[in-house]
Amino acid sequence: MADTFMQVLFQYFNSINAAKSFKSFASMIFNDEALPLEGRYVDDIKHDTIPYLDWLDENNKNVISNKIDYYQTDLFEMVKIHNSGNFKPFFETLKEGLEIFLDEKYVHPRKKSLYYSKEAVSRLCKHFDFQANYITIGKKQNEIFAYSLYTSLYFVSKGYICQQYSEIVNGLELDREEFNAEVLSKYGCSGRPGVYAIYNLADRETPNVVALYEAAELEYYGKGFSKNPDYQKAYDYYKKAVENPRAYNPLAGWSLGYMFYYYKNPKKELKDAYIPGIDSMTVTDRKARSLQILKMSFNCGCPAAANVISAIVDDDDVPDIYKCNLKTSEEYLIIAANSNYVYAKNNLFNLYENRALKAESTEKKRELTEKAYSYLKESVDLGEPWAINKYASHLFDIGSIDTAFSYYKKAAYKLNDWASYNLLEKYYFPSIIKNDTSLIYPDSIDMDFVNLLVNRCLASKNPKIKNKTEKLLKDNDYGI
Repeated sequence: MADTFMQVLFQYFNSINAAKSFKSFASMIFNDEALPLEGRYVDDIKHDTIPYLDWLDENNKNVISNKIDYYQTDLFEMVKIHNSGNFKPFFETLKEGLEIFLDEKYVHPRKKSLYYSKEAVSRLCKHFDFQANYITIGKKQNEIFAYSLYTSLYFVSKGYICQQYSEIVNGLELDREEFNAEVLSKYGCSGRPGVYAIYNLADRETPNVVALYEAAELEYYGKGFSKNPDYQKAYDYYKKAVENPRAYNPLAGWSLGYMFYYYKNPKKELKDAYIPGIDSMTVTDRKARSLQILKMSFNCGCPAAANVISAIVDDDDVPDIYKCNLKTSEEYLIIAANSNYVYAKNNLFNLYENRALKAESTEKKRELTEKAYSYLKESVDLGEPWAINKYASHLFDIGSIDTAFSYYKKAAYKLNDWASYNLLEKYYFPSIIKNDTSLIYPDSIDMDFVNLLVNRCLASKNPKIKNKTEKLLKDNDYGI
């Protein structure tokens, strides 16, 4: 009896006479010239040890697209010929192979450190069981075949569900289609009609799970009907999106886990929040619950959840018993950063910059500094204001005054208070005092903009910025 996923899959392809040997099967499935299918490579794959392949890295969208295209054309047509167009056994095979990972005693035969999420396996098996019994007939069948095979291979390689197809696997596909048709296509999300449409879908008897998340976001950021953040309502909507029996929204899981973890944190927007369902818990229980929710979110296709998990990994408030099978904090940050989550990139910048400061050799210091700033620049290119201001300060310190000015302005336009202060201190006030605009060339001094920056800094929630601005005004005898 086959005891690995790849062996189960091979038995299916062998039974329909599509592959006579495991090697020919692997060659057909992977179809990758970079993978030498000889000796130990074939043996490793037979035992579910899939080597690094660029098309199993979600960062490589174009390569993934090419692989999916191969699956839904060449491979699909070949299998269709051999199975007489009956794909039910194929989906039953995927489910059977993945059920191996549901065994609580399962240990990977070659990679004992690779943990397979039971929640993710359950989601995948439920989805493939549905496809086996209610498979779409027609043109879409080849697409279902392609992403089903891809998500299975990705799971065997990583132990969790890929983001690209997570909404389909989690049962959100129809809700997404309805949300797009009833909200995005008709009104968009930012205007009042769009907001009304979101709440209508979220508040009905059978809620749209995508709309539940969007309604929660509106309440969390104070963009709902009250115009003020309502964390209790946000919590309720997130919770419904996570606990819905019909479909699961991993984005809502990420946000709900964030609320549990950072509840009452003085450095976060939740510092003054009051949510009875969370308030009654001890710190340890609250953070342990957060980890449980976040792991579910991450394993079911939300890589951004890894950013919060990375903080929990090093949190002494969470007992080690709850941290079994976790990766390192750095590994989680890299996963989130590779999915272009800007705050994970910022955190990696801080991580590597701190390591560079402690490095014993000049070479190691240079290597870590380059690594840090590569992540910072990626965050800058994605438009994150904190990163833009930080990068501008770096440019200013190394003498790239003109380029730094343009980056400071970009961050200031995005309402970053530190960038606003830096523009005043490093550029506008020296230009005003010396009556010399060379520092801000090719701009001229716009006093309305200067006063706007001053007022923003004086009203900053950061007391350090406010105090430094007051001193700057006093030292330069500047009044508004």
